[in-house]
Amino acid sequence: MKGLGLGTLVTVLALAVLPACGPRSADGSGPVSYKDSARENYEKGMKALKDDEYIAAAKYFVYTKTRFPFSQYSVLAELRLADADMESGHNVEAADGYRQFAKAHPNHEMVINGYAQFRVGEAAYKQIPEDFWLTPPAYEKDQSGTVDAVRELGIFLDRYPSSPYAAKGREKRARAIKMLAQSEMMVARFYWRRDRPRGTILRLESLIRKFPGNALEEDALMLLARAYLALERPDHAQRAYLLVISKYPEGSAAAQARGRLPEVERAVEQWKLQQEQRKQQQKQP
Repeated sequence: MKGLGLGTLVTVLALAVLPACGPRSADGSGPVSYKDSARENYEKGMKALKDDEYIAAAKYFVYTKTRFPFSQYSVLAELRLADADMESGHNVEAADGYRQFAKAHPNHEMVINGYAQFRVGEAAYKQIPEDFWLTPPAYEKDQSGTVDAVRELGIFLDRYPSSPYAAKGREKRARAIKMLAQSEMMVARFYWRRDRPRGTILRLESLIRKFPGNALEEDALMLLARAYLALERPDHAQRAYLLVISKYPEGSAAAQARGRLPEVERAVEQWKLQQEQRKQQQKQP
């Protein structure tokens, strides 16, 4: 048995009152030996958690909660049950546990310092697709978990910008944003290869709007300019090139943009003239 989950924890609760006997298996699913104090049982649970014996850890934490409900270790045991779910791969259950802990104990140190909310974000982060050589790249897979990670880690950083976990939160969120940007860029290039510049533009504009300053923004702006030129909108293409030059002045893309600007600027003047001529024609009776 690899993990816990809420259903398993109910079973654990029933097992918590049984006497210990026999050896414990490597995953901690066998009997455990309970102690006489909340602290001792909590510490036994923490050791089991550290040793990857998640079932045993959950038993100790449930026992601490039920047998010593007014102890400070009972409150901590609630949090550690969520930790056990997280470490055993039950990320959805873990996120629920952290949310419930924060709601029940809003003034607890592990809520005030941002730990509970950070772990909610981390639980979502663990749902992000991974690269494996036999499967398509991670950014080509379902990104619903990645979207959740960006949202939850964003909530954490907004609420707890000075948290000791903020640096890790920013790092994980940046990775998640990069994954989403790669996914958007993949679709944009798909449309571009199939001569569908409107679809390309929609994806690229979304990428730039949602994830400003991301690692793919420079390439996205360059492709966006080409797509607008394909739609005979040199004014928008000019804007994209100017953004490349202003935001990434030292990059190779900026050099390309500078080289293309004169031609684009001439196209913009011609486009403006055509627009004015159309207006004049529409005014004529």
